[in-house]
Amino acid sequence: MQWLTSTSLGCTAISIADKMDLPMQWLRRCKRWHMQTPEGTTIDGVRYILRPRLGASNAIEMYFDEMGSRFHIASAEGTTPGMGATIRGVHCSEIASWHAPDALLNDLLPAMPPGAGTYIVQESTGRARGDWWYKRYFGAKRGEEGYESIFLPWYIERAYSTDAADIIAVNEYERWLVTKGVLPGQLAWRRRQIRDEFHGDEAAFANQFPATEEEAFLAAGANRFTPDHVARARKTIRLPVWRGDIFVGERVDDFRLVGNESGPLLIWDHDPRKGQVPAGRWGIGADCRDAGEDFDAAYSEQCFTGKVGFGLHGRWDTGTWAKMLGALGLYYNRAKLANERNHSSGKATTWSLLGLAGNNWKYPNLYIRRQERGWGAVTPEDYCWWTDHNSKALLIATTMESLDAQGQDWPDVGSVEELESIIVPEDGNPRAPDGQHDDRWMARMIATQAARMEASENPQPMAPTPPGNPWRTNEDRLAEQLAPVGDDDPEQQLMS
Repeated sequence: MQWLTSTSLGCTAISIADKMDLPMQWLRRCKRWHMQTPEGTTIDGVRYILRPRLGASNAIEMYFDEMGSRFHIASAEGTTPGMGATIRGVHCSEIASWHAPDALLNDLLPAMPPGAGTYIVQESTGRARGDWWYKRYFGAKRGEEGYESIFLPWYIERAYSTDAADIIAVNEYERWLVTKGVLPGQLAWRRRQIRDEFHGDEAAFANQFPATEEEAFLAAGANRFTPDHVARARKTIRLPVWRGDIFVGERVDDFRLVGNESGPLLIWDHDPRKGQVPAGRWGIGADCRDAGEDFDAAYSEQCFTGKVGFGLHGRWDTGTWAKMLGALGLYYNRAKLANERNHSSGKATTWSLLGLAGNNWKYPNLYIRRQERGWGAVTPEDYCWWTDHNSKALLIATTMESLDAQGQDWPDVGSVEELESIIVPEDGNPRAPDGQHDDRWMARMIATQAARMEASENPQPMAPTPPGNPWRTNEDRLAEQLAPVGDDDPEQQLMS
C-alpha cells in the first residue's frame, strides 16, 4: 500500500491492523522505509522519482503532498478514518482476529471503484475451522468470493533455518517436507521451534507456521469438535422434502403450513403436499435470540430413530416465536419441547408456552429439568432448558458421543457449519467465534435431550392414528392434550 501511494497520483490507500497499538508502530516503520528509499534514478536519460516528498503527515497517515496521495493506517479495534476520497487500496491485516470484519468492510469497500488499478488484500494466519476467515478463504478458492486465495507455507522463508548437525534421521512427515524442497537447516529450525517455543505441541506450531492450508486451521484445542466429528455430521446433510412458512393464529391449534421455496421452515421426515403428517414421538430443541444479530432456531428429533423432522431458523418477536414453537409441537404429536431460557427472551418465550404471559393457550408437554433438581415441587422456573456450564458440557458430550458412534442426524447444512466453527477460547466456554452464530448448533443438541426425555417417559411407540382420520382436527387434538387432570401432581396442576 505504501508503494501504491508513493508511485501514483491522487491515490488513497489504507492498511488496517488487528490491534489498537499497531498503527503507530507501522507508521514509524513506513517512515523508516521512506527515508531508506533512494531519491531517484536515471534510466536512458529519464529521471525517475523513487522517494516523493513527504508533506505534513499526522499520527495515522503519510501524505505525499506533491502527488496528492495519502496512506492511512488504522486499527480494527478503533475508528476507521473517513476517507473523503476514492480508495484504490485496502489492506486488512490478521483479519481472522477482527471482531466484526463484515461491518468494517461494508464501510470501506463501497468507496472503491471496480476495475484495474485497485487492490484489496486480506491476510491472516488461520484460527479455526468454520470461522469467518476459514469460510472466506476457501470460498474464494472455490470462486465464490470474487477474490484469489493465496497460501504461503512457512518453508518458503529461507531465514527459518538453523544448524542441522542434529538432523540424522527424519520421520514420515519430515520426509514429506523434504519433497516440498525443505532444507535440513529448516527441518532443524522447525524441531527447535516445536521444542522451545511450542513446548512439543506440533499442532500449535502448524497453526502459526502451516505447511498446508488445512494445517493453518487446525490449532490444537481451538475447535471443540474434531474433523472426524464434522465429517460424520456432513454425511447426513440432505435437501428437505418440503420448505415453506408456518402461520399461526390467536391460538397455537390454529396454524397453516404454506409452501415457499425460500421459507424458513424445512421438513425432512414427510411431505405435507402429499397429505403426510409426522409419525411417532418427538423432542424439539429451540434457541431464542436475545437481541441484535442473533437468530431463533429450532429442530425436532424422533425419539426412537434419532432422525430430524423439521428445522426452523429466522428472527421473530417473542410472542410469534412462542406460537410457532407451540404449533409445531402440536403438529409433531405433542412433542417434548425444550426451549433454551438462559436470557430474557428465552424466559419470556417459556412464560408464553406456560400460559403465564396473558395469552389464551398453553403448551402441554414442556421439558422439565426435574432430573437436575431431583426434589421438591415443580415451579415455572423448572420448565425448559437452562444452559449453564454443566448443561452445556452435557450437550457437547452427548453430541460427541453420538457422532463418535456415527448415530446423530444433522441434515441442515447451516447447523453443521456452526458445529464446525465452535471453538474453545481461553475462558474455556465453547462458543461461536466473534461475528459467528451458534443458535442452530445449540437447538440441534437440545433437541436430542428433549427426545431422550420423551422416550424415557413414554417408552412405547405411539399407536398409529385410526384409518380415515390421518391426524384428527386441531380442536380434537387440543381437547385431548388439555383434558382435566387430578390435583395430586404439582406439574399437572400447573400445566392444566
